[in-house]
Amino acid sequence: MFVPIDVDDLEKSYILILPSDYTREKFISYAKALDNKYAGKIINEILDVFEITATNVLDEYKKYYSMEFTSVFDFFYKHHNIEKKYIDIVVQNFNEDDKLLFGSATAACDYNLADLMFDEKIVSAINTIFEGIRNEDKN
Repeated sequence: MFVPIDVDDLEKSYILILPSDYTREKFISYAKALDNKYAGKIINEILDVFEITATNVLDEYKKYYSMEFTSVFDFFYKHHNIEKKYIDIVVQNFNEDDKLLFGSATAACDYNLADLMFDEKIVSAINTIFEGIRNEDKN
């Protein structure tokens, strides 16, 4: 699940909840977009942003902050200053075996791509793909 966090006009952060067996290849396969088409190029650029900027928050929390914060969600709230409404979305959708990542879209791309990534239709499409990958695991 892609949870966009629009901090302000300049900073666009996000949380990713990835199924344990997520791969870039699965995402592209579910997107059904060809690399040589515009949609395929945009999807690859978005995935590049995820791969370049995302930090594994669970690993970071367990390694450095588990004594300081009561949970990874408390860590998000107090260390990264993430609003409760976003944390609630994560809590509702996070499964124990998921990967939990945090990143900044504006750290790795131009503002046009960051704005596109945060468009409601794009967010919905990304989340539909992640849901397809998650449901595949259940079957």
